[in-house]
Order: sequence, then C-alpha cells, then structure tokens
Amino acid sequence: MKKKIVIYIVISLWSFTLLAQPPVANKDLWDSKSPFSIQVLGYHQLPKAIDFKGSFLQALQWTDSQGENLLILSRNGWYAYPYNSKCIGPEEQTCFGGELFAYLFIKTGKGYQKQWRVFDYLDQRSGGDFHINFINRSLSVTDLDQVAEISFAYDYACRYDVSPATMKVIAYEGHQKYAVRGATVYGSMGQKDNYKADNTLDAYPDLKTFLIRTWKAFADEAKR
Repeated sequence: MKKKIVIYIVISLWSFTLLAQPPVANKDLWDSKSPFSIQVLGYHQLPKAIDFKGSFLQALQWTDSQGENLLILSRNGWYAYPYNSKCIGPEEQTCFGGELFAYLFIKTGKGYQKQWRVFDYLDQRSGGDFHINFINRSLSVTDLDQVAEISFAYDYACRYDVSPATMKVIAYEGHQKYAVRGATVYGSMGQKDNYKADNTLDAYPDLKTFLIRTWKAFADEAKR
C-alpha cells in the first residue's frame, strides 16, 4: 500500500510540473538583429480577437512608424483528400496537401487590422518526402530605408531523393510585396544561384541585395 501511495504522489507532481510549463514560441524561426525592439510571443499571448488559419509557429510584436505590429507565421500539417485535378498521379491514389501562412496585423483604435497575408500550399500524390516549411532563422524585421521590411524564406517539395525543392524569399515593405524565387541545391548537387528576383526590386537595390543575400544563405540545404 505504501509503495502505491509513493508512486501516485510522484506521478502527480510530475504531471503538475508538465502542466505548469508556460507556452514557448518557436524561437528557431527568428534569428536576426533588428533596429526594432522585437518581442517574441507564445500562442497564449496573442490577442483573443486575432483570427488566423493553420497551427501556430511564431509571433513577433514590435512598434514602428505604422504603430504596433503583430506578425504571425502558421502552417497546416499534412492532410489527405480524394484525387482531384491538382493532384499528380492515377485517380486511385490518395492525395496529400500542406499549407503555409504569414499574417501582419496593425493595432488601431478598432483593434488589430490585417495588413496582408501570404498563403502557399503543396498538393501531391502519396509517396515520397513531402514538406512545406519556413526555413529556420530566415525571419527578419529590418530597416533599410526608414520603413520596416519583413522578410522570410520557405521551401516545399515532394521528392524521393535530394532533387531541388522550390524556395521563395518573401519581403513586405508596407503593403508592397517582393520576392526572390527559384530552386535549392544540396551541396554539389543542383544548379547554384538558380533564382529570379522580382523586377520591382530593381528600384530598391538595398532590399534586392538583402533578399539575394538571404537566398544564398539558405539555398544550400546541406548548410542549413
């Protein structure tokens, strides 16, 4: 009887310790020096009125000339659905999909107003290695020309080997979106610097240089 009591107490204390742990945001996504005072938020620290899709990954909060900013990154895990025209393969195959989201909200007198949303997805037939993910340490909030720039990178692929994944580096300055898009490499396998920058970046050389530098930092999957 005494042994049972001791075991019960130990398990109860251990369970309480787990439940008492505060929520921790995914700190691996953001790893950047910033001129702004950035606060990393956990899921339960988000304002209750905020509405976003996907499973929470990361939230950053800061204040700049626009006011109080709230950036949220989220992602849906894999889900299965019946064959349709977006899915590659014979009709008897089960299809899989994944979705990725980024949101920016600005606090106003009427609450948090959505400024923009990034959405991307991957639909493929079953089999192979599926992924659609933000790339660790690629999320940054910079100030190259007196207006905050928000940038991040992500990639997605369905593959059986180390063939290239599709990679995108996205940036927003105000409501304007910019991007560098292309394919990853893995060590010596793949075409180096296989990317294309938006033509609109030609008018913003500092931002273009920064996004291409970000691309080169993460394009080689073997060095991440």
